[in-house]
Amino acid sequence: MKNKHLSILLALALPFAVACGDDGTTPTDSGTGDSSMGDTGTLPSRCTFPDEQTDPCCQRTSNADQLDAPELRISGVQLSQPSSLSSIIVSQLLTDALNDDLFNWLLTANITGTTAEITTGFGQKSPAAVFSFTMDAAPAPGDPSRWNPVMMTGSMDGETLSAPELSETFTVPIFTEDGTTVQLELPLRNMTLSMLTFTEERSCVGGTQPGGRWDTAQGSIQAYITVADADAGRLVAGPIDTTLCMFTAGMPAMDGTCADYPQSGWAVQPDAICDDTTGCAADPGDGTVCDPSTTCNAWLMIGGIAAQAVDIQ
Repeated sequence: MKNKHLSILLALALPFAVACGDDGTTPTDSGTGDSSMGDTGTLPSRCTFPDEQTDPCCQRTSNADQLDAPELRISGVQLSQPSSLSSIIVSQLLTDALNDDLFNWLLTANITGTTAEITTGFGQKSPAAVFSFTMDAAPAPGDPSRWNPVMMTGSMDGETLSAPELSETFTVPIFTEDGTTVQLELPLRNMTLSMLTFTEERSCVGGTQPGGRWDTAQGSIQAYITVADADAGRLVAGPIDTTLCMFTAGMPAMDGTCADYPQSGWAVQPDAICDDTTGCAADPGDGTVCDPSTTCNAWLMIGGIAAQAVDIQ
């Protein structure tokens, strides 16, 4: 099926044309962080599946009878960094996939007092609009367990849920319109759930706003995307078909992978370092943690999220 957003993406891809230097290897800044590129995170004028969803956050069910065990699907994502992933191309890709149930990131919480045991990760949707986590379902190449859910121990403060940095990596896939072809995989390492504030009897986090925007100010996350993980996966959106690393580094029009280009010439350089022993740490911008041109090996990803109640089995 032809991608219904192809013509839009063709037009939006123009700012991503990356020029080469005289030696043919050095990319110029793609300008992906320009907030003047237009409105992002827009929604249809009504819920995508009106027979299944209700206002105010297009939820499919209510958590009113299970306040100590809310079940949610992430419904809106607005990334603020890195600049390449906060671009309108990625924002629209994420929004379209979320609206069409092609990006299904689930979260459940078992709450006892002020403690919450959280499970989060990729989920599949049944024809009856019931969601479920998957186990060992990721296709080759790569680890078949990379889409498996992970667990975090968090805390409740009133109606706000949070959780400290996770020590694991989990990946959430995004599919094309056929529902089976992977368009993008987001490999999230050492994620922190900074804030998730419930409303509507813990059935919503944020919701739709006038003008059809998601309110993503009620939820926030941060995670790291390593160069190695990003170079192992692809991002396919209209005319763009490259590795996630090449796109994140600001080189979507260049051939090959990030390993083919010196890091000192990347338009959007890594700003953090991750290793299996000490975890991840972001550089404050002065090179004291890692050098963006040489030793930094990951990008810090920060974003706001919205969520809606769904039935998870």
